[in-house]
Parts: sequence; structure tokens; C-alpha cells
Amino acid sequence: MYNRQSVYECDRLYYYYYYYYYYYYYYFYYYYYYYYYYYYYCYYYYYYYHHYYYYFYYYFYYYYYFYY
Repeated sequence: MYNRQSVYECDRLYYYYYYYYYYYYYYFYYYYYYYYYYYYYCYYYYYYYHHYYYYFYYYFYYYYYFYY
């Protein structure tokens, strides 16, 4: 009815694609989280950078105001 070799080939193909599907899935997942980690890292860096920037800005502003 069917030849065992073809069934074996189909099984092999199935597991092959299954394996690569999960491989790329986890690769993509890893890349996705890496990207978001980097994004939030830059976001907080930007946020704190501006935070300190404004902090010193107001500090010098009040210092200037107080001085004169």
C-alpha cells in the first residue's frame, strides 16, 4: 500500500521542520526580548539623562537667581 521508505522520509521531514520551527521560534523569542531589553535600557537611560539634565538646569537656574 505504501512504502516504508516514503513514510520514513515524511517523518524525517516532519521532525526536521518541527525542529527548525522551534529553533527559529526560540531564536526569534530571544531576539525579541533582547530588542525590548535594549529598548527599555535606552528609554531609561534617556529618561534619567534628561532627569539629571533638568535637575542641574534648575539647580544652576536657582543658583543664578539666588546669586543675583
